[in-house]
Amino acid sequence: MKKFDVLIIGAGAAGLTTGIYTARANLKTGIVEKSAPGGKLVNISQIENWVGDSFVEGPDLAIRMWEHSKNSGVENFYGNVLKIHHTKNIVETDFGNIQYKYLIIATGTSEKIPHEILNIKKFDQKGVSYCAICDGPLYKNEKVAVIGGGDSAFEESIYLSSFVKKVKIFVRNKIRANKALQSEVKSRKNIEILLKTKIKEIHGNKKVTHIIDNKEKKHNLKAIFPYIGLKPNTSFISQKEILDENGFIKVDEMMKTKIPNIFGIGDVLNKKVRQLTTAAADGTIAAKYIVNIAK
Repeated sequence: MKKFDVLIIGAGAAGLTTGIYTARANLKTGIVEKSAPGGKLVNISQIENWVGDSFVEGPDLAIRMWEHSKNSGVENFYGNVLKIHHTKNIVETDFGNIQYKYLIIATGTSEKIPHEILNIKKFDQKGVSYCAICDGPLYKNEKVAVIGGGDSAFEESIYLSSFVKKVKIFVRNKIRANKALQSEVKSRKNIEILLKTKIKEIHGNKKVTHIIDNKEKKHNLKAIFPYIGLKPNTSFISQKEILDENGFIKVDEMMKTKIPNIFGIGDVLNKKVRQLTTAAADGTIAAKYIVNIAK
């Protein structure tokens, strides 16, 4: 059985930051990640609020963070966490069990699926995508839709507008994106904002060809990118006492949960601000606390 002083679940900005601190403090540190290191960074087209980089692409920053953690001595594993056995300090994964002294959960969030839209699942990866940076280039010079009124929806609409023919943003309720993003979107001639408009049905043959909105209007589109909110990646956690009613992790000011030696950091927390900088800050706080008590 693999044994670590610090075991981190999730290799996003929060988890990688923690790993850098704890490994450099000579605590044996491992990170389990189910997909690509960097978390949501790999799906972000452009970042303009990371200190020291006036502009950086998400995947590039993700690689830099991962290489930094690896060079600091962090061991990386790829697979799924199945269960936490906190009374035995063991994490069960699909590649074996891992024992820990301190466990840090940094699993982040996933995009919500608008299940109320007819055929949304049928056309998943056939025109419906939750990653504009991954799949957007497939629709060069085509018309596409983005669902949502927040920062993510507007950011990805700006990215898509640089190579698609037309972006239609379907804002179901009200615009929540910050003023700078709103101004940028409005300055793009090939972006159209449709307020109080919902996608009701998706149609096509093997791939999306058009949609029908709640006003029974037809829109010829080749792709739909929903950005309507987030859900926490905590389905593997059976210890419900550390979760709130929505499944987010509850922690104190040092990132500690109610269970001794289990911490939560980053977007998976019950918090009001989810940013790259706050995720890194959470990781720093948890790491410094652990390093101090592990001496």
